Amino acid sequence: MKVYTCFTPSHKVFYDNYFLPSLPTDDDIELVSEEFPQECSGEFMSSGWNDTMERKVNSFIRATKENWGRIFIYSDCDIQFFRPFTEDCVRQLGPHDIAAQIDYSLRGLIKTICAGFLVCRGNERNLALFEAMLANLDRYGNDQKAINKLKSKYISSVYLDRRYMSIHHLNGGKMWRLGDPVPKIPHDVIFHHANFADGLAAKIALLDAVKAQVAANRLGDR
Repeated sequence: MKVYTCFTPSHKVFYDNYFLPSLPTDDDIELVSEEFPQECSGEFMSSGWNDTMERKVNSFIRATKENWGRIFIYSDCDIQFFRPFTEDCVRQLGPHDIAAQIDYSLRGLIKTICAGFLVCRGNERNLALFEAMLANLDRYGNDQKAINKLKSKYISSVYLDRRYMSIHHLNGGKMWRLGDPVPKIPHDVIFHHANFADGLAAKIALLDAVKAQVAANRLGDR
């Protein structure tokens, strides 16, 4: 299965130190990675953010066309993996067009699609969705809002279970900041996405803390 990711120079540390080394070697993956130019600071919604998001959505469109009639995955580079995932992703996708990591709005009250990890079919419905996202990025403000505003018009979607984990699944939907406690990480976690972390330094600290917890869990399970 093809797994697509992209990064800018500010996020290459995540690709080099967390994403790439953690890809399961016993999973049947063909990685397609692309480095974009640095058009913003790397902080969420900073100046130039949507220029990078436009490139990201264009990569969705290209991946859909390259995998017509097949399934592919898009993953942000600030994700670290702890188990094989492709077969489970296909199982959870079922008959739907997209299976996505759970995101939240309104401090954990409303479940939404996270545009940072998508299991997708290469089909006309997804192509129409991604093209509509591209056309409406300025209207909705970012790719995250665009996919959630437009999804019901174009596709059938389903959420991946919470083994595809982000910290906001465990702390009531709150942003994680340096110095905050790290909740207990479930033993069956498949990956950790370092979104809902306040800034690049917080992402790195959180990735390290979660990785240490998962390693300790595995030692305790022996």
